Amino acid sequence: MNKRVLIIESNFIIGAHLKILLQKKGVHVYNELVSIKDGIPKDFEPNVIIVNHKEALINYKSILSQLKKLTKIQIIILYCLEPSPLIKSYFAEYQIDCIEKPFSGFDIFNVIAA
Repeated sequence: MNKRVLIIESNFIIGAHLKILLQKKGVHVYNELVSIKDGIPKDFEPNVIIVNHKEALINYKSILSQLKKLTKIQIIILYCLEPSPLIKSYFAEYQIDCIEKPFSGFDIFNVIAA
């Protein structure tokens, strides 16, 4: 699998867990960002971004402006609880995947592999 995944997760344990799960499957992972405000690294162009839902909601304008610079990118938002029907419809409209915590390696990998 030739995927490049950027993980934006303020919880170090969850970020490290995701990184290990994906690296075991041969995915190239960048996991140094705690906030989108840190900026997407210039030398790493991801085709998948996994972001914590709080970060996505707080900094959505910054995320959108940075994503405009990237082409064909998949966004996965991690949620603690299932999002409301309104949020789900927004995700569907913009083709954003949503995974509820706690998740398994299969959950993440299956969404990325799709």
